[in-house]
Parts: sequence; structure tokens; C-alpha cells
Amino acid sequence: MRLPRSWGSYLIVTTLSAVQGTQLSLVAPFLDGLGYPPSLIGGLVAVTAVVSLLSRLPAGLLYRSDTARRVQGAAITALAAFIALHPFAVAPWAFLLVRVLSGLVYGVAMTINLARFVDEQPPGPVRARAMGYYASGIAVGYSIASLLVGYVVESWGYVAAFGAGAALVLAGVLGLLDPTTVVSQGPAGATSSRAPAARAGAQPPASSLSAGGRSAEPAPGPGFRALLRAPALLVLALEALLLNAQWSFWNAWLPLYGLAMGISLAEVGVLRTVYGAFNALGRPLSGAVVSRMGASRLAPATLAAQYLLLMLLPALPAFGPLLVLFVVAGVLRAVGIVANTVAVVESSEARGLGRGPMAGLFSTVTDLGLLSGPALGGLVAQVVGPVQVFVYWPALMLVVYGAALGAQRLASRAG
Repeated sequence: MRLPRSWGSYLIVTTLSAVQGTQLSLVAPFLDGLGYPPSLIGGLVAVTAVVSLLSRLPAGLLYRSDTARRVQGAAITALAAFIALHPFAVAPWAFLLVRVLSGLVYGVAMTINLARFVDEQPPGPVRARAMGYYASGIAVGYSIASLLVGYVVESWGYVAAFGAGAALVLAGVLGLLDPTTVVSQGPAGATSSRAPAARAGAQPPASSLSAGGRSAEPAPGPGFRALLRAPALLVLALEALLLNAQWSFWNAWLPLYGLAMGISLAEVGVLRTVYGAFNALGRPLSGAVVSRMGASRLAPATLAAQYLLLMLLPALPAFGPLLVLFVVAGVLRAVGIVANTVAVVESSEARGLGRGPMAGLFSTVTDLGLLSGPALGGLVAQVVGPVQVFVYWPALMLVVYGAALGAQRLASRAG
């Protein structure tokens, strides 16, 4: 049987994504069992994402296709070791060190894999389809790990569960056997992946392509100063932040909620997997819904609905109702992410904001949301506990969002 092109990169991104499923399922309940306060738990959950974010740009700038495989092998092996070390680092400084090192090598491994993958793809529509498959590997790895470690920790404890997550990561070294060669070349024969390693790796937008199919020089936009005159765009940026803060918040704190409500970590893993499946399946179908109903209408509606669903968790202490809730939440996230992305692009174009500043704005607020969700949730949980945090934290975020909408309308009337 012939394996698909770049099967190694697909395998590596899937196994690397198992890190998220493992850590978000196990770190918070493990630290809670050691008696760590919620505020410290939130910080230790978030620190890996901070270090990972900081490591991506240097890793991309230092990327070379001829050494990528060796760097990947070292990073994957080190990452698996650091994941397995989590249950042995019981002192705060030791656990912090393991979290920092995990984030560092994870950021490097993911960045190098994306850059190498883009270099392996021929230009044209084939690359766009390949990027879709690549993105799906992220959801698959997260879902598999969430389900697996949830059952392992219930049966054999945290050492075995972190070990199972580490084994999933280590399986990625098999992807280094992929013989796919680099085909995407830049000027003077240099590989083209040094730039895309930062984040996306996708094709330029259709509007930036000339008739010959090559990238045209983008028209200069007014830059970030345009944001000061675009309150509607700032509100859309806040929506993107809140969408991702909401996702990272409940992923970090759901295990502690489950334990407090008598729901096993294995069942929490099932909830994550079901949510991830409906989120992944819903995204390709959301485009038509957004086109029909309008991005500016769906983005705020789905955002508010997701936060309101979280507020129902303390009233639903049984697995069955929670399963239905997470199915609905997964679909709502799929529609909300697509709607918000479309709305940001449309709003930035209407206000003359250049594509570079627009992409920078969107990436920044997305990362800020992923980082702030667990950390801010920990501060609230420190006061109200791991169950009522699902009432107070969403309510607080909705108040912030409502205030932003009110300020936008006042600014629009004044203008």
C-alpha cells in the first residue's frame, strides 16, 4: 500500500497535538491532588503556552530543510521525556521547569514540522488541500489523547497516564522515516519555509494573486493606526480573544469540575473527544451557514451562546446531559470561529487595514485568549471554587463583551 505524500508530517503533527490533550486532561487534577491553589494551577497550565509562543519565531527563523529532520527527532524525543516527567516533579519549581521545557520543545517541534511540511508541497491547489488535512491532524491528536489518558488515569494513575501521553508523542519519530523530499523552492534555490514557519503556512489570499498566479505586492494599508478609528474591528478582535479564552478555560478546569461533581476523568475525556469531533466536522459546513445568515450576526450570537452553556454546568452534574451540552458547544464553536474569522477579514478590508496588520492582530488576540483563559480562570476559582467558577467566569466575560458592544455603539453614534 502506498502511503500519502508527506505522511510523516501528518503523523508528527497528530502525535504532537496529543500533548495538548494529555496536558489539559491531567495537569490540573494532578496539581489539585497535590494541594496546589487554583491560582497557581492556572499559571502552571498557561506557562507552557507562553513559552511555546515565544519559541515559535526563533525556531522559524533558524529553520533549514536539510537539518529539519534531525531537529525534529531531538525535539520529539525530548518532549516525550518531559511529558513523562510531569508526575515526578512534585515541587513547584520542578514542575515549573518541566512545564517551561515542555513548552519550549513543543513550540520548536510544531514550527519545524509545519515549515518542513510546506516545503514538501507543490504549489497550487494541492497545497491548500494538504493544509486542510494537516489541520485536521491537530484535532485528531487532541481527541485521541484526551480519550486515552482519561481512561488510563482512572485505571492505573497519573504516572501511567502521563506515560501514555508521552508514548503517543514518541510515536511521531516514525514520521521521520517518510522519504518525501522538499519541492517548494524560493529565490536562489532557498527553501521557502523560513517565513511561513511563524504560524499559518497557507497560500496567500486570492485577492493578493496576480493573473499569473504569483503573489502580487500588497497595497499598503494604514496599519494599526486604523484600529483607533475602527471600534467595530476592535470588538471583533475582542470576540476572537473571548472565543479562544473560553475554549482554553473550560479545557483547563473541566477535570476539576468533573472530580468535584463525581464525574470520572475517563468520562471527561469522552466529553472532550465528542466536543472535538463535532467541532471538526462542523467547520467545513459552517461556511454556507455564515454566508446565508451573515458573519456579523452569527459571531456575537454563537459567542454568547457558548458562554451561557458553560454557566449551565453546575446545574448538570450527570454525564448524559453534559454529553448533549458538549455536542451543541462543539457545533457552536465551529460556526463561531468561522463567523468571527470572516467578520474580521471583511471589517478590516472595509476599513483599509492592510493584510499584514490584520493577520498580526488576529494572531495576537487568538494567542492572548489561549493564554488568559486558564490563568484568569484560576484567579476566579481561587475565590469561588472549581464548580462555581463555571458560573462566575463566563458571566464576567459576558459583562466585558457587553460593555465593549455598548462602547462601540456609542462611538458609532458619536461618529
